[in-house]
Amino acid sequence: MIVCEDELDVKILWALQGVGMSTAELAEELYIDRWTVLRRIQRMNKRFHRELSRPIAEKRGHKWVLISALQGVWGAKMQEVKENEF
Repeated sequence: MIVCEDELDVKILWALQGVGMSTAELAEELYIDRWTVLRRIQRMNKRFHRELSRPIAEKRGHKWVLISALQGVWGAKMQEVKENEF
């Protein structure tokens, strides 16, 4: 995982993988502040954008979701992702 700094980042991405969730819903599920969730998503987007020129999550209405292209390569290694150029 090129964008995750710790286990909390991984938990956020796992939560976003299934269905879109608002920062408040994520915060309630993970027992953290919703602003912390927002900052972490923004940091992961920045790191992923630096690597592949795309965000990892996008906002749809009031909810955050993983980008659709990422759904198919969830858990893949960086080299595999670059080779497929999703």
